[in-house]
Amino acid sequence: MILIPINRRVVGLLAVLFLGVAAPAQSAPATNALVLYDTGGQYGWMGEIYSLHLENLLGHFEIPVARKPLAEYQPGDVEDYDATFYVGALYNDTGLLPAGFLDDIDSTSKTVVWMGFNLWLYAWNLVDYDFEGKYGLSCL
Repeated sequence: MILIPINRRVVGLLAVLFLGVAAPAQSAPATNALVLYDTGGQYGWMGEIYSLHLENLLGHFEIPVARKPLAEYQPGDVEDYDATFYVGALYNDTGLLPAGFLDDIDSTSKTVVWMGFNLWLYAWNLVDYDFEGKYGLSCL
């Protein structure tokens, strides 16, 4: 078992809360969801386990849940679902986030929930994305 210091857990929780608060409101409840998860490296298996846990929780809302590794993401997948969840299980792995995924979450009006690590790889990419302008949050 890998123990993560509490400060990283708090940062991850805050990221989820901030994105949940900042995401655009929808007029109707979600009718389907996409769960994307990390799979690379020595601890990539953890992403699949975490995504199974999330799928189980989402099952209480009786909506279909599609689950797949982020490496299999195709540009435009976000638009096929009412809500997309990214489970960032691997800390600071810069090769994890496909540009198509980042472009899609930056341009969509649908709900995106970022759980866990690597939000800074999107939020601090000031060249391609205006995270602070879109969400009103600044990652320090």
